[in-house]
Amino acid sequence: MTATTHLQSSQPPYVELLPLKDGETYDSALAVPPAFVVKVFHGRKCRTKSGLLGEFSRVLDFPSYFAKNWDAFMDCLTDLQWLPAPGYVFVILDAEEVLIEHEHEYAIFIDILSEAGRVWSTEQDVRPAIPFHVLLVVAERNKNKRKWGVPLFRT
Repeated sequence: MTATTHLQSSQPPYVELLPLKDGETYDSALAVPPAFVVKVFHGRKCRTKSGLLGEFSRVLDFPSYFAKNWDAFMDCLTDLQWLPAPGYVFVILDAEEVLIEHEHEYAIFIDILSEAGRVWSTEQDVRPAIPFHVLLVVAERNKNKRKWGVPLFRT
């Protein structure tokens, strides 16, 4: 399966690592299908749980009642009724910064993203299966800075 085909599918993996060579940008490495919602998050703003939830809330324009906890985060990620699309691709730049000193929280975050992908991939009564993919983008030189807990993106 090519990278483009994978992004168009509702099949796992839903969270992947995308190492970039010097001078390469995420958008040059990806061919996102037309009409998909692409949202970019900054890992340096996600060093703490509070920062991460704030960054996602800001970028995705979560409803004002967002409670800024993991359960509410999951609820918002699997709803997105205010952001309808045939598919979602979330790009987290400088991913090596995400929850860098909070490995337990990082594991929870990855589990939530993976579960959100599974929820979106399941056909519902009111909607078809919808592709949902998250790419953790790092410079090639930083790809071994942590245990990512996700596979490499197939470019």
